[in-house]
Amino acid sequence: MSGHSDAKNGLENGKGFMRPLVEHAFEVAEKNKLPLIVSTDAGVKKDKYAHIGMKHINTRALGDKSFMYDLIK
Repeated sequence: MSGHSDAKNGLENGKGFMRPLVEHAFEVAEKNKLPLIVSTDAGVKKDKYAHIGMKHINTRALGDKSFMYDLIK
């Protein structure tokens, strides 16, 4: 287990902390006919966001070993 807080990693560790927040953001964006854009530097989170309906649209290199992943719904 890493030293990261559960709240920060809730989307990826199966505890469900992030899902209600993400679903609320989906609802607000849809209601207002706006795109929902998320950026993360964690490949695992990128995959989880894609699993719940977001589309991976861009990967930005932040150095030799770091990346920022952009997703949209």
